[in-house]
Amino acid sequence: MITEQIIKKYLSRGLSVFPVFVSWNQDQQKFDKKPVGAWKEYMTRLATDEEVNVWLSMFDFNGLGLATGKLSGVDVVDVDDKDALGFSSPVHVKTISGGHHFYYKHREGIRNKARINGIPVDIRGEGGYVVLPPTEVDGKKYQWKSWEWDKLPEFPQIDVEPTYRPTISQLPQASSGNRNQTAITVAGHIVANTRAKAWETVAWPSFKNWNDTMVDPPIDERELRTTFDSACSMQQRNHPDKNPINIHFGSMVTKKYNEMLSKWGDGLTTGYPEIDEWFKFLPEQLYLISSPTHHGKTTLALNISARVASFGHRVLFCSLEQGVFIAPRIKSMLGGEVPDGFGLLESSSLIKSDDLIEIVNQMNERPELVVVDHLHFMEKNMKYGITGGIDEMMISIQNMAKNLQLPVVVISHLRKLNEDRAPTLDDLRDSSSLSQIPSVVIQLHRPLVKETERLDDIGQLIVRKNRITGKTGNMYFKLLPTGEIKIIERK
Repeated sequence: MITEQIIKKYLSRGLSVFPVFVSWNQDQQKFDKKPVGAWKEYMTRLATDEEVNVWLSMFDFNGLGLATGKLSGVDVVDVDDKDALGFSSPVHVKTISGGHHFYYKHREGIRNKARINGIPVDIRGEGGYVVLPPTEVDGKKYQWKSWEWDKLPEFPQIDVEPTYRPTISQLPQASSGNRNQTAITVAGHIVANTRAKAWETVAWPSFKNWNDTMVDPPIDERELRTTFDSACSMQQRNHPDKNPINIHFGSMVTKKYNEMLSKWGDGLTTGYPEIDEWFKFLPEQLYLISSPTHHGKTTLALNISARVASFGHRVLFCSLEQGVFIAPRIKSMLGGEVPDGFGLLESSSLIKSDDLIEIVNQMNERPELVVVDHLHFMEKNMKYGITGGIDEMMISIQNMAKNLQLPVVVISHLRKLNEDRAPTLDDLRDSSSLSQIPSVVIQLHRPLVKETERLDDIGQLIVRKNRITGKTGNMYFKLLPTGEIKIIERK
């Protein structure tokens, strides 16, 4: 059982911990370990006493995770066999599956690696985590075998094979009749089996060597390079790097920032000049719109999408609840036809964020904005309850925004309010990740007119959170009979 005393024991040692849920996966015959809630912020700071109290009172978890790397000051070698490569450490955990975690002092540059040189040895460094004792599942538990922190050793030298070097004789020969098609196949094979960082130093020379020795007559190098670059692009689209991390120093920071500005400017319009003064849509950022039922969240999202499209930009509106039945609403809002740049995605079943990534990547012209209506119509993993499912889905959607390099807007329900008041971030339904993960959170409120028992046509658009410019506050809007929303005042 995880207690407050255990959590604070780890925190007092400077180890950054967070709740996890560990369970046995019968289908895959292995233990699944999932953080409960957003955890990556604990790579940069320790949890507060208030957060610990929330975990213990509200979260369903049976274990603790440790953020490895610089903050905790440790890197961990995870081996299935204690004697593998001769690892040992005076800070040592036996895992729930019978493997071993050996702890070492953090060394700059150590990051996560799986199956080093093809054997069951993993490294957990900056950006990773391991599970801590006394995490327990069905009587099996993580156990400290040694706890001599004053003897924590330096991280060992591990020789890692960095690349794949194909044997030329194993690749097909090609002649003038089939050499171009064969080159496409060979380039794809070499690139797929070489780490991206070594494409230029290993994959390209290997591909040229194949062309020189196995192709009669050899392909012109310029044409060969085009084939190679195409294979690299295809590999990046189909198998994006799960942990793209870049580090910049000094003037390079400014240079990269200026490159982003030249590419994206200050962002894509929201369709409303009044809102643009507070924030715009930036690539890789997640935006959330929420309100009680019938207060106008889908109407606002449709107004934004239709306006952005009418300005000549491409928008993909994922209408997971209403489908094509939103078309008359758009025509009414704009007083004309649906803009050519407005794309509608409808689905008869729940859809995953991975499905959206694949759909967008396959479009002939990529959209500049993706809007999802709404969050609860996307497929969730309910293995860890509704909170865990929402947490995992929000992280997945944020990663989708980064993967597609697009701004993504999602619509979410609120808890049912038992009084006529403006909602707060605490009213977001099912998970705190709904307020933690997005860059911008907008909430709507239309007061009840007691004489008519109907919602007022004038309401508040409340920017509760804004990482883009920091501006938060209220705007008043009017809902017109056509369904158009107009901003009428700001505070």
